[in-house]
Amino acid sequence: TVLSEIRKESAARQRLARELLPRTSFDAHPEGLHLWLHLPPRWNRLDFTSHLRRQSGLGVVPSDVFSLATPAPDAVRVSLGGAANRDDLRRALTSLAGALDREGLPSFASVV
Repeated sequence: TVLSEIRKESAARQRLARELLPRTSFDAHPEGLHLWLHLPPRWNRLDFTSHLRRQSGLGVVPSDVFSLATPAPDAVRVSLGGAANRDDLRRALTSLAGALDREGLPSFASVV
């Protein structure tokens, strides 16, 4: 029963992500607790991760942690399970969608 309820909640959260994010921007299992977000060229994974951690409260991890490719792709793993409820997740995903549309921040490397 518990596993069934977890799957239902995960599926609902995935539907919410599909509703709020551009269709081609991510890959995910329909009952998964995470999604793999592909970034537009104006963002790099490290700057985007930093920006989202400050702005949205989503659990976002750059692809470097999961990728064997060098360099890692400009993508991030987004946790859908960390939000306390769907309203919080909706707010966080709305913030993420807004960030995807914004111009990327200056790279930290260019500041140093």
